[in-house]
Amino acid sequence: MAGVQDAQKLDAAASLKEARALVDIPAVSYGRIFAENYGEGPAVAEAWEEMLQCYGEGQATSLRAMCWFLHWGAYVGNTLNGIVGRKPLASSATLLFKAFMSIYYGSLYIFVVTPVGYLIRFLPLVPAWFSTVFNLVLISVASIWIV
Repeated sequence: MAGVQDAQKLDAAASLKEARALVDIPAVSYGRIFAENYGEGPAVAEAWEEMLQCYGEGQATSLRAMCWFLHWGAYVGNTLNGIVGRKPLASSATLLFKAFMSIYYGSLYIFVVTPVGYLIRFLPLVPAWFSTVFNLVLISVASIWIV
């Protein structure tokens, strides 16, 4: 796991509490608390304050943005999987909501994500700098769809 200095200690952890003690730096704690509370509530606010003190406003804001990006991606992906029958869909999802999600985000997956996924398979191994630039392009394209 990233950030763990001694992976053997993590492997030897006898409980979840012991494992968390090894990896719970403020950014990891915030991400876990954010996910458990859907980004809202007093626990998230408290973890945010701790992250602000530890990392400063700029880096903490970037980490929070990453949490929202991942949360929204999971929400959209699970919703689309529910619409096509791969997962259960919340009974509160209206027909209008399903139509919007299918048209708006479904088109993203059909016309952008899927073709790029197929194209990547045929690309040769590339230098790290190229991968970095390519990832920035993908992130930019994906962020356009988060409205």
